[in-house]
Amino acid sequence: MTTPRKYHRLSPCPFCHTRIRVTRIPAPYGWKWRYECPSCHVRFYTMHTTSRIPTDKALRTGIRVWNRAVNGHKGFAWYLDCIREQL
Repeated sequence: MTTPRKYHRLSPCPFCHTRIRVTRIPAPYGWKWRYECPSCHVRFYTMHTTSRIPTDKALRTGIRVWNRAVNGHKGFAWYLDCIREQL
């Protein structure tokens, strides 16, 4: 019997299809998660405004948002537009 995964798999970079790195950055009212592609250096940040959310729950939420944006969810189309502006 296999144990269930704690997190979703991260979708690759939409431009160069390499693996994304996720880094936690402290912020004044919570923390940010930085999604960065090591090959094309595209970065995107998500912010969690409360520090009461456990770290693993905030990371799971951030990964779900990233996956929706990269996989073409129409409500998150502006994410990809913001990322394209960096190129």
